[in-house]
Amino acid sequence: MRILIIDDEADQASINTAAAEHTRTTINQAIISLTQVEALSVNYIGYTATPAANFLNEGPGEGLYPQDFILSLPQSNKHFGPPQIFGVPDRDIEPLGIINPISSGDLEAISVLHDEASANMPHSLEEAIRWFICAAAVFRANSVAKPVSMLVHTSQRQQHHKHLADAIRGYLTTARTDLDFLAACRTTWEEIGTQLSKDDFNERFPGYGWLHNLGDYPDFDTLEPHIKELLAGVSSIPLDEEGSTAYHRGIHICIDNCANNGVNDENEIRRLVYPDPSAQDYPEFSTAFIVVGGSTLARGLTIENLVSTYFLRASVLGDSLMQMGRWFGYRKGYELLPRIWMPRLTQEKFEFLTLAEEDLRDDLKRFMDGGAKPNEFGPRVRVHPRASWLRPTAKNRMAHATTAEYDFSGVNRQTTIFHSGEDSKHILQQNKSETEKFLGSLANGPMRASTRNALIWKNIAFEKIAQLLSKLSFHPNAQFFSDIEPFLEWYRQQAGNAEYQNWNVVVAGTGGGHNPWHICGETIGLITRSRLKNASSDSAVSIGVLRDPLDLLADTDTKYTDSKPPSNEDISRMRNAAGLGKTPQLLLYLIDKNSKPAESEISKPRKDKARERGELGATEDIVGVSIWLPGAKDSTRSYATHLTVKMPTVLFTEEDDIPGTGI
Repeated sequence: MRILIIDDEADQASINTAAAEHTRTTINQAIISLTQVEALSVNYIGYTATPAANFLNEGPGEGLYPQDFILSLPQSNKHFGPPQIFGVPDRDIEPLGIINPISSGDLEAISVLHDEASANMPHSLEEAIRWFICAAAVFRANSVAKPVSMLVHTSQRQQHHKHLADAIRGYLTTARTDLDFLAACRTTWEEIGTQLSKDDFNERFPGYGWLHNLGDYPDFDTLEPHIKELLAGVSSIPLDEEGSTAYHRGIHICIDNCANNGVNDENEIRRLVYPDPSAQDYPEFSTAFIVVGGSTLARGLTIENLVSTYFLRASVLGDSLMQMGRWFGYRKGYELLPRIWMPRLTQEKFEFLTLAEEDLRDDLKRFMDGGAKPNEFGPRVRVHPRASWLRPTAKNRMAHATTAEYDFSGVNRQTTIFHSGEDSKHILQQNKSETEKFLGSLANGPMRASTRNALIWKNIAFEKIAQLLSKLSFHPNAQFFSDIEPFLEWYRQQAGNAEYQNWNVVVAGTGGGHNPWHICGETIGLITRSRLKNASSDSAVSIGVLRDPLDLLADTDTKYTDSKPPSNEDISRMRNAAGLGKTPQLLLYLIDKNSKPAESEISKPRKDKARERGELGATEDIVGVSIWLPGAKDSTRSYATHLTVKMPTVLFTEEDDIPGTGI
């Protein structure tokens, strides 16, 4: 008999989390026993979006560690995934810009609201609710007979859910008679809508598969009657005399936790139940749901047509946090509507996890394309230096984790955070001076690029590159660059095995103009990069993205003609075609200290605080650095089998959330 076992969410129940050595949890043992029955031919395949535990729990030859293959499924160009929501600066992927901040004052207000339903609603939650009402009105105005949802996930505690749901119900009941509520909705609709215009979407998600069908925001006047209709009824899900659900045209408030199973005293269902599309009495209008909950919303439960999310959880477990992100998915027909409200702390964790996921995908593709088996390499799970802030998964789910050997092949990094403030002037001056000395010491150039505003030096020995990188002062928050020595050491050891050739050095910029950089008898124009206000501080300035991806082709004669920016795979393919498949590149820029935001960034007000830009405000011109290293498929090198850092003991529990909120 042939049996195929498909394990969905394979990093959950089937992982061996037994505390005692040489023992197994019941489900884990049952699956292993089934796969080892000699009379059967059994194949086991696990699927999960968060595989850290599958890689780190047990090693090759043990338990359910992958034996034949690990495959990263291709990402659909119609799917809103972590790169689209949070961006990947190192990959030149800009986020859509749909995240709104929750202030510290609002976090305190939520903490009070958790314990007292009569407390005042924080401004950000009111704003998120108003956006949801406007988005639900769009569904009604467009005659879309599908559910539309808002998710409120601020705590895992059931009493907090009840108080929060009661407060939301009170807010909506009051709004029904509030003469100013419609005006507030109009303001929210117009301000939040500016975060992501149709043109913005085209620019930030250029390869979107349904771009030709992308709609636009309707005028608010067309939404008003539907908003009034939504406010007319606010309740849980009522039942009729026969005990069947009787969805109304108002807003259904649901609390999804086990304390709300069954029917309440008002003959209502409080847990989330969407209309059954196959039912004869399926509503002919879009039903609206605000769902308050915690852990039950993290896995398994689909939140249909999610347009507004209010999210405060900040678990230290990366896999748990990613599973809570219910805003990932397909959004056909309402692409411009989804919005998220979350604290900056939580957003930073998702940004780190997004980069970690992209790194893991690259790793898996490189090894599997090279014909390696899972028992020949250990997938490397990127870890944050502070385990108390974020770690891949729970400690009992990565029992075999150990420190990974470095492997920087295929690295693609750029500096996006720089020194700022009173003490930065000398540092920035010194960086510029060291860069100019380095360029002046190079032979074989410079040559003018044929397709870009750039100067090129070819066939440069690595030790010259290493000298510059060692002398430059990088900001402590500039990941990879601030701890450059492991990369330099690794390159010296592995360059021969990887068959890397000498480096090309490129200085890219503008045409010159009024502010040229004089280098080796040539001039190149300084570039302008503005400051991301929300990601910068008194001691650090963040620019989001440094590099123009086309500058990675400056040392080739390739002329790129596609309307959308090239992907990393495009760059690799074109560098290979130009005979530079084994040639690393050091790309340098000089950023004008007086840079200001482009007119397109300031011509209209933006409520997207995460993407709000201002003047660079640097004390000196800033040297920006990009490193492009070809990948290597050499299978003769030694890789660690179980890859991550050893987790130190920390004072945080694995489900700790934002300090001071009681969340």
